[in-house]
Amino acid sequence: MSNFRVAYLLIVLVLLFGCSVKKDAKYYKKVENLFIDNKIDKILKIAGKNENKIDVNLIFFSIRHNKPELLKRFIPRSLTSDYAKNDLFKSAIISEAIDSGSVEMFKIVDDQIINDDDFYIKYNNFEGTKLDKAVQCGDKEMIDYLLSKNSKGVWTLCYAVQKNDIELVDKVFHTGSGKTWDFALVVAVQQGSFDIIKYFIEQKKISPNIYFEWKPDYPPFVREFYELYQVDPGGGYTETATGEALRFMNMMVVDYLRSKGGKSMKELGFTPPKPSEEFHSDHTH
Repeated sequence: MSNFRVAYLLIVLVLLFGCSVKKDAKYYKKVENLFIDNKIDKILKIAGKNENKIDVNLIFFSIRHNKPELLKRFIPRSLTSDYAKNDLFKSAIISEAIDSGSVEMFKIVDDQIINDDDFYIKYNNFEGTKLDKAVQCGDKEMIDYLLSKNSKGVWTLCYAVQKNDIELVDKVFHTGSGKTWDFALVVAVQQGSFDIIKYFIEQKKISPNIYFEWKPDYPPFVREFYELYQVDPGGGYTETATGEALRFMNMMVVDYLRSKGGKSMKELGFTPPKPSEEFHSDHTH
């Protein structure tokens, strides 16, 4: 676990729980070492110091070090606290479960703490659904489990494209995140992911003249993508997929898209409208 992630989690816990969280980093590390060394008796002794509440660190450490029996033991006592209803805590705990790569730990947290199929995670510079998070992590076992439960995504397809994994792209295309296939094609063009571009154009019949409307309340990775262009922070549009390929001077992609009828906005003689009030719409010209 990186020092940055430890520090970030500690800050989140302090902000959430104030005096109920031990602020001493040495204590934090000492407790985690008990999990690493499998000192169950000492862990239970710490947990028993307060009969009514549970130190939230113990829940996170149980997930991180794959102690399902301890997690199931600690969760009921955590649910009596106000912080268990806090969305920041829920986002942190479900993110930890997904990051762990353990479907068993995820099931326990999802069933006993989250209990919401549509829960939207906002944590550590990430925004999205549980499926979005699993795809971002690239955990195929977790992805398969969530798909078996008909989990939906918002930006799932875009995260799959970022992985440059065409099998994963095909697997998640139907999850509902196909509504963002316009941005996903733009990402594929930026990356020069030729096989994925061909998949979108030839198998999914996406127009090479598609463009994407973005808004400032979209997740961080979308905003960061457009900050590269120094565009209006209040919202805006990309070029067409072909225009994006020209921007990145990827001539193999340009030639391919032109062979499919692709043109830039200038070549189309088209000026995008002002950003709409709708959350998302699909744009072609």
